Amino acid sequence: MKVSSYKEYNGRENLLVELNEFELLPKPLNFPGPYFHAIIFADYDDIPSNDPLFDFLDSLLERGGVYFVCGGTAGGKIHDCVDELIVIDEVDKTMKYPLQPGKPSVQEDDIVMTTWHDDESVEDIVWSALNTARSPDICMKENPTNVFFIRQGSPYLGKVKEYLENPPEISLD
Repeated sequence: MKVSSYKEYNGRENLLVELNEFELLPKPLNFPGPYFHAIIFADYDDIPSNDPLFDFLDSLLERGGVYFVCGGTAGGKIHDCVDELIVIDEVDKTMKYPLQPGKPSVQEDDIVMTTWHDDESVEDIVWSALNTARSPDICMKENPTNVFFIRQGSPYLGKVKEYLENPPEISLD
């Protein structure tokens, strides 16, 4: 696993985590602040047959993932897995994820958000993550970090790096 830091954008730090596979992440992650936005790019061939995807996503939720932007042909699957993990946790009442109603200072409308972008360009997905992804109020006080997770060797990797190195300026004109 390799972690690279990129310049701040819209008041948020941006990190790129290059993974060998979608695997359990080490504890602690040492991201700034307790919450982060996970931007995950994957195709179905990025996910091995033993499919540790649930364990990987569970580890992101446990460590403070509050907004999941899922891109690539497996974006819909990743989105569904995150939603399923949250529902299982709520039904079982294990409350192991930091952002859940019923925990101190968490409001009923403070939810984990997931979006999927199967048919969008890398540039559009990254732009959306940098400019439109907004966390619940409780998390904004901490200004969540954007963390991009991509498997090493992925065709998305170069495009994401290029975009993070030179994000376009936003014009509201």
